[in-house]
Amino acid sequence: MRPDLGAVSAVCPVVRLHLSARPRVTRFNKPGSDQADALAEPRGVVKEYAMKSSAGLRRRSRESWSVLALSLLSACSGPGPTALNVGEQTNGGSVSVVVGDSLNIILGTVGPGHYLSPPLISGPAVAFLRDDVVPPFDPGGPTQRFQFRAAARGIARITLSRTDAAGVVDTAAYVLEVVVR
Repeated sequence: MRPDLGAVSAVCPVVRLHLSARPRVTRFNKPGSDQADALAEPRGVVKEYAMKSSAGLRRRSRESWSVLALSLLSACSGPGPTALNVGEQTNGGSVSVVVGDSLNIILGTVGPGHYLSPPLISGPAVAFLRDDVVPPFDPGGPTQRFQFRAAARGIARITLSRTDAAGVVDTAAYVLEVVVR
């Protein structure tokens, strides 16, 4: 027995494409035969023979359809966590993310200064993961990436401090408010 995936096909185009490509199969019993014959309608050529008394084959068929339905539903349940990349243009601004999303702050410096790690985070809505130097490797100064994860609903303010050539620290060189929904 095939599950009804009509409601799923309206939500997910992958399911709709799969269902439209599937040939329709009609089953009937041959007089005096223990076999059920399956003939495909003109959309495709499929022949399938199964013993009427073979409950194992029918059970495997149901299990296969269940696995297919679950796979398609999980594939169409919506996008998973995403990564948001921001830079100097968001300094002093605000961004909005969903719990589980990643946030990457990518900042370049000029000269021998650099941004200090770990950053100051005002609340538990955002968790700091790590920082690293990323390409392009500019001889004028490093490009740093600070990686965060939206951990819980709420608002958090991320503050990055930066040193200059003389070692003086600017404690609010980069400030970003993150709203986690």
